[in-house]
Amino acid sequence: MKVLIVVIAINLNFIVPFLDYMRENLKVKLFTSGNGIQSMGLPLAQLFAITPGGSARLNGFEMGMQKEMPMGLGITFIVILFLLIIGLIRRDKDDKLCMPFRFAIAISTLAILLSTDIFPYDFLIKFPVLKTLINTLQFPFRFMGIVTVTLTLVACYVVKYANIFYKSKVFWGLILVISGLALYQGLIMSGDILNTKEAVRIYSGEAAVMWDGGIGSAMYSPDYGVEYLPVETDVAAINKSFILGDESVIMHNYNINYNKITINLLNMLSERTFIEVPLIYYRGYEAVDIKTSGRLSVEMGNNGRIRVEIPPQYDGTFRIQFEEPAYWKGAMIISLISTFIIMFIFIKINKNKIISKLKIIL
Repeated sequence: MKVLIVVIAINLNFIVPFLDYMRENLKVKLFTSGNGIQSMGLPLAQLFAITPGGSARLNGFEMGMQKEMPMGLGITFIVILFLLIIGLIRRDKDDKLCMPFRFAIAISTLAILLSTDIFPYDFLIKFPVLKTLINTLQFPFRFMGIVTVTLTLVACYVVKYANIFYKSKVFWGLILVISGLALYQGLIMSGDILNTKEAVRIYSGEAAVMWDGGIGSAMYSPDYGVEYLPVETDVAAINKSFILGDESVIMHNYNINYNKITINLLNMLSERTFIEVPLIYYRGYEAVDIKTSGRLSVEMGNNGRIRVEIPPQYDGTFRIQFEEPAYWKGAMIISLISTFIIMFIFIKINKNKIISKLKIIL
């Protein structure tokens, strides 16, 4: 349980924003498929593939399959599972496994099952309660991310028990074998991506079609990773225009720098009005007056765009930018502190060993 708490604390800077946005009403865009989500799961043969091929595109070729992204266990985790099974068979009945070890084994088994095409997604999606959750999942083999964490924890316990029941040579041998296999698999896969795929340049040439009024922006294409859009957004209607709430609003000039927009305008009305900018709205965007640092109200406008409310008789310059909520920053601070604490404890416990090894090296 301590290990689980530590893992959560270290990764809190990702977990908190992820859970935050999963509460939003988003739609997941993916390429058209005539089959259900279950067909996109991993066949058992791909699950136990030795070295999955790399792909820089969603509809790339891997393991000889077209328009599939099979990401199996790989040789490293296959060896870890093999060692785990051998250890479980050979252990004495009186040797009880600790709770975190059993938890990691259970979660690994469940996540592996959920990533395959034998899990009944097509049946479960018929239930309205589960339909949204399953559609958001997009690809069953996303559970391989969970498997990576839990099987890494399993590997740590396998090596730990090997150190207790066997000689130190077995302990260091397992570490070298597992590390070597992980390095081999990573190099093979990275090399496959680098050697067979072209570089993706999102902000150059025809990729940045949103800013020249094009339709079907590559910046909002699933192939380029920006997959999650508000349900109110129609990709075909995205354009670079600014929409003013009234003709009495005069926009003198503006500057766009990635997802930051600075606007200078005059509102001649004695009542509130608005301006919509060519940015998709997500919770976290804010508009701040450059001179007074006062905040203008920001909300979602037409087609999921950012809408800023302009006060009566406003004459000034404000900047629209994304600002992380305070609790996101708090989560990041907790993650950093947790990481430093773990490093400090590790160094303190193994101080003598580290010093002796440094003396040998030097």
